[in-house]
Amino acid sequence: MSQVHSEICKAVQVIEAARYRMGVAEFVYTFIDHWAYQQTGLYPPSSKMPKELEPTAIELSHILSAAMRNYPGIDVLGMFFSECGYYKQGQNFFPTPPELGRLLAALVGSPSDHHNQELSFYEPCSGTGAIAMKWIMEKIHNNGKETLEQSVLVLEDVDRTMCKAALIQIINLLSNLEVKVKRLSINAVDVLSRAPKGLVYILEPQPLTYLDKAG
Repeated sequence: MSQVHSEICKAVQVIEAARYRMGVAEFVYTFIDHWAYQQTGLYPPSSKMPKELEPTAIELSHILSAAMRNYPGIDVLGMFFSECGYYKQGQNFFPTPPELGRLLAALVGSPSDHHNQELSFYEPCSGTGAIAMKWIMEKIHNNGKETLEQSVLVLEDVDRTMCKAALIQIINLLSNLEVKVKRLSINAVDVLSRAPKGLVYILEPQPLTYLDKAG
């Protein structure tokens, strides 16, 4: 078992405290709702975290934040959702395999050798932001951190929780790596009908202040 997977299993064990109080799916939904709000101050949580589960939420956020910090670019929340059985729009959620993420990241965007030319990344059905994070890591590896300062990232997904998870992961990645992007846009929208789902993040410049508590 890899070290990051061991950390994810630890996170899954922590949320067992919530199973009979509110159910795993509802707890994870509420947890992400609160964490995204604490990161941005946007979109207040739709429900309160039960008082007795606040310590669980705080411990969980510490574990997941540490995993994001120790394994930059890894889809920590995607792995967590998969391991704990969290459901996305009525279907089991499966994270993007790292190899596929690297391949897709290499195919997306407009790479350039000119540092002043804007780089763009667009991903529909972005899930937890795995491919966007791989794209960021590839740009840093190939061209250095300064390349990202002219980049614009646009992510879309029909699921609001997935959008919030992507937001949490990307701004933590940028903060942990001490890099900035020109603009980060994450939009909850049906990518086929273009029907909005009532959630839009447009953040510039990045990174935001790093916060790791939810509850």
